[in-house]
Amino acid sequence: ARAVLLELLGDHAAPDPQAEATRLLERRWSPSSAGVERPPSPAGVERPPSAAGGQTMPPTAVEPRPPVEPAPEPPVHGGGRPRLKRRRRILSALAAVALVGAAVVVTQNGLPELVSRDGRRTTAATAPTTAAPSPTTAPATPPPPLLCEFLGDLGAGGALTSSPADREVATAETAVGDWLPDPAALPRALGDHHFQGGCTRTWAEPTGEVVAALFQFPSRADAQAMRGQLRDRLRARGVAPATIPLVTGGELYRLEAGGGSGQLVMFPCNDRVLQIHTGASGATRSPLLVRLAQGANQRLHERTGCPL
Repeated sequence: ARAVLLELLGDHAAPDPQAEATRLLERRWSPSSAGVERPPSPAGVERPPSAAGGQTMPPTAVEPRPPVEPAPEPPVHGGGRPRLKRRRRILSALAAVALVGAAVVVTQNGLPELVSRDGRRTTAATAPTTAAPSPTTAPATPPPPLLCEFLGDLGAGGALTSSPADREVATAETAVGDWLPDPAALPRALGDHHFQGGCTRTWAEPTGEVVAALFQFPSRADAQAMRGQLRDRLRARGVAPATIPLVTGGELYRLEAGGGSGQLVMFPCNDRVLQIHTGASGATRSPLLVRLAQGANQRLHERTGCPL
C-alpha cells in the first residue's frame, strides 16, 4: 500500500504518504464537470480565448503543483479531459486507501488481499461477506425426530430408541392392518387425510405378536380426522371402542366382534396417530395393551407435549 501511494504522489510524496493523502482529501474540493459553470481562474493564470466556432483551445501551460497543496484544476478544454479523468481516478484511489485505512495487494496465488493498518491480511477467499451467511457459521438446525425413535420400547419403563426391526411406512398403501375387519380401511383413512409417513415395530409377547405403528400428518386436525374415519368404519362393522384409563383420547377395540382378530388401541398425539395391536382375544381389555398404551402416552407427552 505504501508503494502504491508513493507511485501516485511521485516527487511530492511526504514521509507519511497515507497521512498526507488523508489530509489532502479532507480539504474541500469540487472537480469541474461539463455543463457546470467553472469558477474564476486563480490570480496569475490566463484563461485561453475561445477559437472560432465556439470550441476552446487547450491550455498553453499548467501551473506547477506545490509540494504540499494540490494546484487548482485547469479549465476543462478539449485536450485536458484525459488528464482530468486520470486525476479523478488517482483521487478516488487515494480516498479508498486513506478513508478505509487498508490497501489491496495481490498475493502470489492471484487472489486479492486486504491489508489493514494493524497489518492483518485477509484474502478475498476468506474475507467475511454480508451477502449470504456462510453455511459453516450459520446456526445448525437439529433434524426433526424420526418416527421410529418415538416408538421405542412401549413397555412400562422402556426408553424411546430405534430398532433394526423398525419398518418405514412411506405411502398409505404400504400400511398393514390385516387384523382389521376391513384391512383396506386403514390405507384408505391414511390417504384421505394427507398422510405424510410412518413407522411400524413388531415384537413377540407371551400373549402373541405386538405391532405398534406411528403415523404422521400435516396437522392435528388431519390426525383427528383420520382416527375418526377409521373409528366410523369399525363401528359400521359392529366394533364399538372402549376407553382406556390414563390415556387421553385413547380407544380400545376388540376386533373379533366385527370379523377381525385381536385387540387394537388407537389415540392421537398432536399431529400423529399411534396404533398398537396385539393378538390377545377375549371380552375384556388386554392388560398388556392397556399398559403399553399408558406407557406410550406418558413418554410421548414428555417428548412432544401430547396431553395426558
